Amino acid sequence: MSIYKSASPSVLEKIKDYIDKGESVSVSEEFLWKGKSYRQVLIAKKTLKKIETGFLYIDKNENIVDNKNLQRELSRLSYYLNVFFNADSETSIKKALKSDEVREREIGDLKDVSESLKVLQDQGLKEAGTVKGITDKIQDIMERYNAKIYEINLKAGEYRNGGERFNEEILAKLYTIYEEGLLLNYEKIKLLSKSREEYDSIKSFASKKKAASFFNRKKVLALTKIVYTMEYYKRLLSKHENILGMTRQQYLAYIKESESSYMEKRMQLIRKVKL
Repeated sequence: MSIYKSASPSVLEKIKDYIDKGESVSVSEEFLWKGKSYRQVLIAKKTLKKIETGFLYIDKNENIVDNKNLQRELSRLSYYLNVFFNADSETSIKKALKSDEVREREIGDLKDVSESLKVLQDQGLKEAGTVKGITDKIQDIMERYNAKIYEINLKAGEYRNGGERFNEEILAKLYTIYEEGLLLNYEKIKLLSKSREEYDSIKSFASKKKAASFFNRKKVLALTKIVYTMEYYKRLLSKHENILGMTRQQYLAYIKESESSYMEKRMQLIRKVKL
């Protein structure tokens, strides 16, 4: 469900000096800042390579907000309005909500990998035992992370069904759960980093076993899952290289700094009067 609808003629009249020909304009649902109602105006234009966007903010009387400090607060609120309530947004937390079937398959695959790593350990590959312990813990982290995503969406649904307009108090409550989910991802990356050097040797060992077991379909499938999982672990570490050396508090500070930087970029997209 989208939080935007086409701009009314009265809004289009108010913002006519801020938009160009060929741009589409939509307006968000109302949200509150310090008890006052505001909406985000989303201005978009398709080009050959991308969709260019711009923003404005209007109050309950459809007057354009031009105060920089207020714009900054409204920009953050509208961003998280999209995260928590706009199913059509690329940033929507709903996109992280997996079906029971997908969750069970992912956990089941890791359980299979753990069992296969135990076999390799028994065959003399010491590293397999260490990575098996990590894989067992990863399953628990994934289940807790999925539970957090479900909790966020459940809470957001309760606010929506209760008719409450999004505000800083609702954001604070949802963000607390959101942050807990981010910390679980951090926990997963830190855990995986403990055996970073072992993933290649396990992958190599499993690949050789796989080549020698060509006619044993069950064994080939088990070894293929190991190879894929080791590659998955390596990709995750490579993607999050910048946080590997961070403490928990440093990671939280990094998240805040990243958010501030992103909000400043959004501020640059707020339209000014066309000259």
